[in-house]
Amino acid sequence: MGDSGKTFTLRTGQNATLRLTERYHWTRPRISGAGVRLVPVNYFRDPGFLEWQVRAGPAGTGRITATGYGEGGGRGCDPGPCSPRLFRVTIVVR
Repeated sequence: MGDSGKTFTLRTGQNATLRLTERYHWTRPRISGAGVRLVPVNYFRDPGFLEWQVRAGPAGTGRITATGYGEGGGRGCDPGPCSPRLFRVTIVVR
């Protein structure tokens, strides 16, 4: 969540890592625009986060968005309501 709202620049063929904490239940990240794709990383043991490789393709700009709801780990939202968390980053591929 700390990088939400930021813009990152990658070179064609370069990779980066996207991690979302399991503190929230996240929608599957979506990409709008061109230039990047996401490849999920699966672990044998739960590391406490969800992870994807961000792969830079041809030059372009892509935005990655996901929405987190509630608290994960079975804690729920008691005693108050849960507000959704929007995660959004922009990737510029040069």
